[in-house]
Amino acid sequence: TASSSEAATSPADCVVCAYGKHTTSPASTSCVACGAGKYIADDMVDASNHLSADDCQSCVAGRYSTDASTSQNCEQCEGGKFSTAVGAASSDTCTACSSAGQSNNEDSSGCENCEAGRYNPAPGGTCIACGKGKASTSTGALIESVCLPCAAGKSNNVEGNSVCTSCEPGTSSPSTGYIDCSPCVAGTISSGYEATMCEPCGIGNYSSSAGSSVCLKCDAGSYSSSSGSVSCAL
Repeated sequence: TASSSEAATSPADCVVCAYGKHTTSPASTSCVACGAGKYIADDMVDASNHLSADDCQSCVAGRYSTDASTSQNCEQCEGGKFSTAVGAASSDTCTACSSAGQSNNEDSSGCENCEAGRYNPAPGGTCIACGKGKASTSTGALIESVCLPCAAGKSNNVEGNSVCTSCEPGTSSPSTGYIDCSPCVAGTISSGYEATMCEPCGIGNYSSSAGSSVCLKCDAGSYSSSSGSVSCAL
């Protein structure tokens, strides 16, 4: 802790150093910043983390710090770049991934193939998500054409997916590339998964609401004389 008050009379007058800073002695009147390539994540909470320069930790691989007082956990290399250096003091240690179809891993300590559902056409670029209505099972893909439209009877409303989802009963997708399966309109149903069309309820049956998976029989004393009925007549 440190105190800027010459008349400090109790521990309450002392404050814990902010992140990236430490004291130089038990009676410090100010906090000083860790050197470049170092950090202290604690922010004015635990004084034991700010006692001296020995509390400054080196930035891990994939990160760097030019000024510890402005970077709480060190800055991560930008997308498409990585670094194996520990204690890096600048972004100069961040190197572009050399191959298309790859990008930096989660902590930017190395490069890895684009996961299924993504692609990257250029070295040093980031992996791009396949659009909605499409999916890809390929890893390390270089081109967008690996993103294939969902087959009829399936859909996908999430970018970067590796698989399309089967349409639920009560819905359908009649052609490829559907983002969401469409609910069957009243008077029609789909009873199974991956339906490519909704079938009209037969004579003597009806469906009064959209998204139905079964047709209901007309009650005794009522009837429907045509297929696709939404109600029965008395």
